[in-house]
Order: sequence, then structure tokens, then C-alpha cells
Amino acid sequence: MQSPRPPRAARPPRAARPPRAARPPRAAGFSIIEALFALVVTLVGFVAVFSMQSTQMKTSVSARELSAASNLVERVLSQLHKESYMWTGAALPPPHLNQPAGAWHAWGEEPLDHNLQPHRAASPDGSPLRQQRFCVHYWLSPLGGLYEGLLSARVRVLWPRDPMDTAAARAACGAGGLDRAAQSPARWQSLTAPAVLRRHPL
Repeated sequence: MQSPRPPRAARPPRAARPPRAARPPRAAGFSIIEALFALVVTLVGFVAVFSMQSTQMKTSVSARELSAASNLVERVLSQLHKESYMWTGAALPPPHLNQPAGAWHAWGEEPLDHNLQPHRAASPDGSPLRQQRFCVHYWLSPLGGLYEGLLSARVRVLWPRDPMDTAAARAACGAGGLDRAAQSPARWQSLTAPAVLRRHPL
């Protein structure tokens, strides 16, 4: 028979911990660092939004001007095709098809708008709106041999890359305009389209 276990000794009471010092109440509101951080984040967001809007505006303007240049090319080619119906013999008809072959010729001395119209100050029949930003040039070369009676044509439209540069278009218009534009190619945009015109014998 086992002897009973002796009773456990009572544990001494724990020493009472000293009361923690009361923390001072936190002031309501934001600190200067938090306010500055929020301001920086807000400024970065505004800069990103404005930059995106500026890029979208430039893209929209560039697309609109490219569409206008395409419209000009179609108008000039349509005019050249109309003149080709007067090409019935060996001589090429005026006013454009009879220009010297193998060289670029200016469609006009003044900048044109998307409707192929100069400003009214340059021509009485011109447009009253100042939207003339385009210069049009064309190139012709008669073909021979099996392609006798065909005329190779090219139409090139130039306009300033900067939409705010309203005075630059005049530099690329007129005789020698392409050579002047070639001196600063980064300043210009261009669109070139080929075509073939044919003689219409009687």
C-alpha cells in the first residue's frame, strides 16, 4: 500500500508589477509627414493624368491630319486622272501633265487646307478659314516600250509635325519646297501615293 503524497507547498505570491505609465493622448489629425506624403501622391497622380491627356490629344491631332493628307492625295490624283482624259495624242495636256518629266512640281505656291483650298488672302476663291497646313507636290514620268501611253505619277503631301507651327507650311510649298523640307526632315510629316495615268486615244 502506497503512502500518501505530502501536500505541495504553497507558491509564494507574485510580486505586484508596477503600474505602467499612462501614455499621453495622441493629438487628433495628421502629422506634417503624412500630409506631405499625401500631397506627393496626389501630385504624381495629376501629372500622370495630364500626361496621358496630352498624349491622347497629340495622337488625335496626328490622326486627323493624316486623314486630311489622304483626302488631299485622293483629290490631286482625281484631278490628274481628269486631265488624262484630254491626253489623246503624243502631247501631254496642261496644266499639270505637260510639266517636265522626272522632277517634282508644286501644286501651288501657298499652303492648302484639307479641301485643296488656299487662304482667301492668297486667292479670291480661297477659304476664309486659316487651316492651310499642307503642301502638295507631284511627279510625272512617261513610260515607254510595252507601256507606251502610260504615265507614272506620284503625289506627296507635306505638313509640319508640330500642330502649333502654323508658319512652317509655307517653307515646304512652291518650287524647291521639297528640298527645303529635306534640310530638316524631323520637322515634317509626309504621305506619298503612286498612280498610273493612261492615254485615251480618239
